[in-house]
Amino acid sequence: MYIVLPFVLPAVGIARGVGPVVGIAIGLLAVVSIIYSIRRFWRADHSKRWHYTIFGTAIIAFLVWATIADTIRLFE
Repeated sequence: MYIVLPFVLPAVGIARGVGPVVGIAIGLLAVVSIIYSIRRFWRADHSKRWHYTIFGTAIIAFLVWATIADTIRLFE
């Protein structure tokens, strides 16, 4: 799956342009999941909630950047 979808299908011409759409969908799902898990850490009054909040925020920032890049690539 990790070889066929990103490399073989676009080379054959089957999945051309699908990558950015899949990337955006997965990125948005990941952002929602991270926000949900941060909320659970805070509701549980977990001792490492600040650590996870900072880590999750950094990952969300990267995912926002990747979504912007995929959106630009989608409209090229």
